[in-house]
Amino acid sequence: MQDYILYAHVGFGILMILFILMQDKGVGFGSAIGGVGGGGFYATQRGAAKVIHIMTIIFAILFFLAALLYIISEYLTGLVS
Repeated sequence: MQDYILYAHVGFGILMILFILMQDKGVGFGSAIGGVGGGGFYATQRGAAKVIHIMTIIFAILFFLAALLYIISEYLTGLVS
């Protein structure tokens, strides 16, 4: 079972990286503190950008949960053996 969790963890990590790379370069915290990509502090995401943003958050949460589940399974396996 730990192998499946590890494979899922790697897969979620790869998907999260891909979705991060697909996001627009000019949006985010950097533009809010005076970086490139002016236009103000807050901009509403629409269409594909919003979907990519939401999917990035979902894969980040799944990545974290898979890591936590793997740690717990390793700990429980150590207790049993």
